[in-house]
Amino acid sequence: MYEALSKKDKIDLTDICNYLKAVVIPRTPEDFIVAEPFRHDLTDDEINAGISAFRAFLYELYDRIAADKGRFTTAISEGYTPEAHINTYYPIISDLALILFSLGFHGRLETNPKKELVVDKAELTGDKKKDKRKLEAYRYLAEAGFYFEDADFLNERESGGDLSKPGTFYVQYEKDENLLTGLKLIAQAQANIKNKPHEYEKTFMRCDFYPLASTKPMIQKVNIHEFVDSQPPEVQEWILKMNSLLTENGCKVDDNLNRFRGSCTFAYMSRKHKKRVCQFQIGISGFIVCVSLADKQDLEKVLRALPDDVRSEYITNETKGCGGCNTFECGINLDFEEAGKIYRVCTGSGYIRRNPTPEQFKMIERFIDIRREYLNKINKKVYSQEYFKFS
Repeated sequence: MYEALSKKDKIDLTDICNYLKAVVIPRTPEDFIVAEPFRHDLTDDEINAGISAFRAFLYELYDRIAADKGRFTTAISEGYTPEAHINTYYPIISDLALILFSLGFHGRLETNPKKELVVDKAELTGDKKKDKRKLEAYRYLAEAGFYFEDADFLNERESGGDLSKPGTFYVQYEKDENLLTGLKLIAQAQANIKNKPHEYEKTFMRCDFYPLASTKPMIQKVNIHEFVDSQPPEVQEWILKMNSLLTENGCKVDDNLNRFRGSCTFAYMSRKHKKRVCQFQIGISGFIVCVSLADKQDLEKVLRALPDDVRSEYITNETKGCGGCNTFECGINLDFEEAGKIYRVCTGSGYIRRNPTPEQFKMIERFIDIRREYLNKINKKVYSQEYFKFS
C-alpha cells in the first residue's frame, strides 16, 4: 500500500515506484479489441499476451528500481510537486521510458526465427550531452533482461559502443518474448496520445492500451477505482463515498480534465448549472481536494452568511503555493476583514486541503454542501444565516 506523503516529506524513490505500480492499468477487459491499423497481423491471443507481458515487466522494473535506489541521484527543488516532475527527481524513470518508447515505436517486429525488434540506431539518437545518462539506462535494461545484439551494455568499459554511430539494434527479451509485442503496441498507443516527451513516463509507463481500441474513444476516460488503491484505506473510503454522493445528486465528472498526467484529476460539474462543484486530485503526493465555494463576485457575501466556525476555516486556509489556479494571476486577491484582521482569501481555487485529516474531511463535506446550495439558489443573490442548512 502506498502511503501518502505530506508536503514537507522528502520524496523517496521507493514511494515513486510504489505509486507507479499502483496506477499501472491492472487488467485488460475481455471484450477489448485492438483496431486493425495496430494489429500487425497478430491474433487476439498474441495481443493480450503481449500487453500482459509488458504489464508484468513494468511491475518487475519498478521493484528493481526501488531495490537499487542507491544507484540513482535526485535533485529535489523546493516548490515542485513530484506527480508533475517525476523526471526532475529521478531522471532514470524518464530515461527508461523514452528508450523503451523509442524501441517500441521505431522498432520493426520480426518473428522468424525468433521474436525481436529491429531498430535503426539513428532513430534513437538525441541530445549527445545526455549520452552518459542514456548509456546508464540502456545498461539497466540489459540487467533487467533485454539483449542488444552487438552492443555489450553490461561491460562498462565497452559501454555498448557509441550511440551516435550508424547501425542497427536487434533487441530481444528471452524471459518472455511476448514483451516485445506488448512494447510495440503500447508505444503505438502512446504515440496516439501525443504527449510531450517528458510525459512518456506518466502514460506509456502505466501500460495504457486504450488508445488502440477499435470501438472506444482515443483516450479512455479514467476510472476513479484505478487510482484510489494508491491511497490509505480511510481516504479510499471517503473518495468513493463522495464520488457516489456527487454523481447521484446531479454532478458529472468533467471529461476535459479526467485524464492521467502523473496525477489524476476528477472535477465534478453540476449538470444543471454547468459549474464546478469540487475537484479531487490523486497523485504521488497524496490526495488534494478543492472546493470552489462561490463565484468571485458573490464570495464575500456568502462568507458573511456562513456560521463562524465554517467562515473561519475558509479564510484561514493556507492557499499559498497551492498550485490550484490555472491562470498567471494567483486567485488570492480578496481582502476579507474579520474581527479587525485582514485575511487574503482565494477567489480562484477556493478551499484547498492536501491529505486532509478526519476533521478536515468533515469540513470539506460542509463546504461541498454550501457549494451545491449556492448553485441551486445562484439567481436569488440574497444570502443570510438561514440560506445554508447545516445539521
